[in-house]
This record gives sequence, structure tokens and C-alpha cells, in this order.
Amino acid sequence: MKTDIEECLLFLLNIKQISISSIDNDSIRNHCSVQVSDVDDANVKQCDFKDHLKKIHNRMKCSPSSIFLNNIVEFEYFIDVKFNSKASSQWMIVQTLGFTDLQEIEQTLKDSVQRGEIRFIPRGGVAFQVTGSDHSTKNSKAFCLLPLPVETGLPIHVNGQFAIDMSRNKLWGSEESSSSDVRRTWNLELIRKCIAYAYAGGIGFLKRSMVEMKVDSTINDFSRSFPLYSTAKNNFWKELVSYVFYHIKNRQLLVYPVIQYEKIRITGVMYWIRNVPQFQTKESIKWVRRHDQNQMPILIDDLHCQLVGRLNLESLRNCFLDLGMKLITLPTTIQSSMLTSCEHLNNSRDHNKGYCICVQSISPKAAIDFFKSYDSDLIDCYRKFSFVSVEQVKLCLEYCLEYDDLEAIIGAPLLLSNDGTIGTFENQNKLILSKFVDLLSESSEEFVHKCLVEIAKLHKLSFKNLTLTEFARLLPKSLDCTFKTNYVNTWTPLSTLLTREWLECFGNS
Repeated sequence: MKTDIEECLLFLLNIKQISISSIDNDSIRNHCSVQVSDVDDANVKQCDFKDHLKKIHNRMKCSPSSIFLNNIVEFEYFIDVKFNSKASSQWMIVQTLGFTDLQEIEQTLKDSVQRGEIRFIPRGGVAFQVTGSDHSTKNSKAFCLLPLPVETGLPIHVNGQFAIDMSRNKLWGSEESSSSDVRRTWNLELIRKCIAYAYAGGIGFLKRSMVEMKVDSTINDFSRSFPLYSTAKNNFWKELVSYVFYHIKNRQLLVYPVIQYEKIRITGVMYWIRNVPQFQTKESIKWVRRHDQNQMPILIDDLHCQLVGRLNLESLRNCFLDLGMKLITLPTTIQSSMLTSCEHLNNSRDHNKGYCICVQSISPKAAIDFFKSYDSDLIDCYRKFSFVSVEQVKLCLEYCLEYDDLEAIIGAPLLLSNDGTIGTFENQNKLILSKFVDLLSESSEEFVHKCLVEIAKLHKLSFKNLTLTEFARLLPKSLDCTFKTNYVNTWTPLSTLLTREWLECFGNS
């Protein structure tokens, strides 16, 4: 009873307190009481919502189909719910009026509304529990202003002016995979184009309202607000999950976290006396949106699963981030939910026409595509020559060459010559791949960088070999003029022109 009473005020606008009492021996005995109080500008937002609701109601009296003429409006606010003046919880409420994507609403529904067969207002909403009592929303419900005995499997409560059966036990059509009943069509369109829109907006509003503490805990708390396709109770709520991700994409909401690392110098008397610079790494979150068609894709960072036990894992991740790659940090359950939702949405649509809501994981192929983007028109493409060290190039190249199709690397600007110049891989690379690069120090621009030579898969690509002909062509450039005579010179161990190391290297070549 406590849970039902506490929740019943979430979506009501004019009732702020409910008490349950009984008369016992001519005296009133209070059993429980729940009270809602507005936080900040919640009352203003609620008044605006009621004004819009009244306008829609008046327009519908003259023209029922007017609900399909105006775009959706959204109202966000916080409320405090107190139970028995003791336990309290704060909730974030998002209320919506109207439909989005008006041109895609099923014509049968429009005709039924025009004929007066359906007389509902497209009203939806969601409630996120932000802080609070011992009550958890793990058994979150559907509301039709008041709670229904309908569990959704979502992490939040949802509200809508649903078509429900007379017993208020279920939504029309929720137990059917298909039906021509217009009440089922209304419920589906309300879920797709009103409630899911509110849910997506709520996730964005929740992010903007969060107080960032530790990065890990912030991301974990925030991630719990996302819906999971696997836990949705029936087709209605699976539809809702799919359209939440659809609206997140279409609204370009900044809800995907990228962890950034920054080295900050530690200042203090002891460090000044020792004259030894000390640094600490500061973590922060940058929020990004899901990519559009003219942007580089965001990628889920699961490098820790791919590169188990590798010492250079963090170095590779930081390198990708420094170069501009958008690696988002989300649980694998959310990625799975997005992928399944995308399959659900695209059963009847072309996957390549803007309905894709997938977010892929970082992979060697995705990394190759990122580096190749330097030659594209994408607004956030990779900027060539962004590497700051040879080690960065080596890390990225090693990872990219883990892709099965080695020829995919062709066109990627990851070919580092021994003089530090970066070029692109070609079908027939003009550089010489040889571990004896030090023999010809004045021809470094002709060789692959010596730090890359040890990468085994690099030798499967097409490079020039260090033949005797090539060696003879390049040798004069690296030799001192003292050797450019027709006389035999006597070599001594103290010679600085041809060192012992050079001769030993030459002998091994």
C-alpha cells in the first residue's frame, strides 16, 4: 500500500497530498500520508503544462484531428515526495503533449480520431527517481495518470493517456503481436511518438542535472537510467526501448560519456625544494551525441575486453582520445540493447536510410576508418599529422593491423618513415622495409621507421627490399668524402667515420 500511495502523486498536477485515515471509537486514526512539494521552478513548469493541455482540449472540441497538426512540447521539473513526513525521495518528471514525427502517424488512427472513435489527448510522461527512500523502481509501472498493475521492465515509471480495458488491468493490444484494433494503434503511437520522446529527453535532462562526483560512479549512476531491451516485459515496452534510442539519435542529445585524462602538475613547497616535477592524472567526462551521417561515429570503449593483460592498454586508449576518437564508456548491456533495438526498428525499414541507431565497439576496422577519414568531408574527421610521438604511431598501427584484411590499411596515414615523416599506405609502398636502416643514416626518408620494423604483419605488405643495388645507390649519401677516393683506407677501431657497430651491422646484413 505504501508504494502505491507514494507513487500515485507523481503525474498528478492538482493534488499535492493524500492521507489515509480510519475512524476508531469516534477518533480519527491516521495510517499514512504522502505529500508532494515542488522543487525550484516546478510549479511554473506545471502551470505551463496545464495551459497547453487546456488549449489542446479546446482545439479538439472543434477539430479532433488538430492533435496531429502541432509538434510535441516537453516540460521537465523536479518534485520531492515525502511519506509520513519521514522518508523522502526526489523525482525528475518529464511531461509531454502531442506527437513527434507527425507525418509518420498511421493513417487509420488519424481517420478514427477524425470520426470521433478515439477521443484521447496525446499526453505522456516519465518519472526518474533521483534520490530517495528505500523504494526502488526495479518494479516500475505504467501509469494512466494513476498507477496501473502493469510492470514494464524499465528502470523508470511511464505515464500516458492509454486506451486501457475496463478493469484497468492492462493496455489494449499489449498481449497481441498484431491487431487492427485502433485502440492498440493509439497505444503504440503514443509510446513511439510521445512517451519515448519524453524518456529520451529525460535522460538528457538527467545528465544536465547531475552533480559530477567520481567519474566511475557518475557513469554508473547515469547508465542505470537507460532502458534495456532484454528486460522489457512485452512488445509495447520493447517498442518503447527501441524508440528511446531512436529519439536520442534524432534529437542529437549529449548523453554518451567520453572519459578524458589530463595530467596536472602538483604544486607545493616540498616539490619546489626538490625541484622534481610531479604530476597527477585528472579524470573528467565529456558528453557527446550519437553521430549523424556527416560525422565520425562514436565507438564504445571495450578495449579492456579485447586487450586483456596488455600493458599498453591505457596508452592506446589515451592515444585514440588525444587524436580525436570518440570512445564512449557504457556498459555492454546498453550496447546490446541498442543493437537489438536497431534490429527491431529496421525489420520494415531500409537500414541505411537514417533509422540505424547502432553504436559499434572500437575495433581495428573502426580505427582504420577513423584514420582514413582525414581525406573526407566529415566535420570531425581525423586531422593528419596529429601524432606527437613514434610510440603513438606504433601503438595505433599494431592495433589496426590486427584486422584480418590487411589490405584495408591502404589509404591510412600511418606509414612512418625513419625521418619522422608520415605518409599513407599504398598498394606498392615506396619505402624500404629493413632492420638495417642505421647503415644509411642520411637516407632515413627512404626507410620505414626502425621502431615499426619489428611489427610482424607489416612484412606481409608490399615494400621495397634493401637489395645490393639499392644499398649501392644510397651509400654515397651516407659516406664521408674521405672514402670517395680510388685508394684503400686503413680502418682502425678508433675511427669515427666507420664505427665498429656500423661494420658489424653491415656484416650481418
